[in-house]
Amino acid sequence: MSDLMHDGTCYFLTDEQNGSIDMKRNIGNLERGVRVVAGLGLTALAFVGPQNLWFLLGLIPLATGLIGWCPPYALLGISTNKDCGASPGSKSAS
Repeated sequence: MSDLMHDGTCYFLTDEQNGSIDMKRNIGNLERGVRVVAGLGLTALAFVGPQNLWFLLGLIPLATGLIGWCPPYALLGISTNKDCGASPGSKSAS
């Protein structure tokens, strides 16, 4: 069973069985805002402009911006969230 934890600026999930952190916020506030605005703009294509399924691509930046966690960043060890501090061995994009 996983528990949602909060340490002030970072939300992360912990795994009780092995004590590891599964998900930690890895997107900074500025990037989160840009992702939400871009995602809303792309998603708005469902209502205006060409009526096709490309608007679904807007759900990806919208979701990652709202959650504050990006799976590819986690896989590559990248974090643009300066408030949380990078975990040991991780890269920080500036």
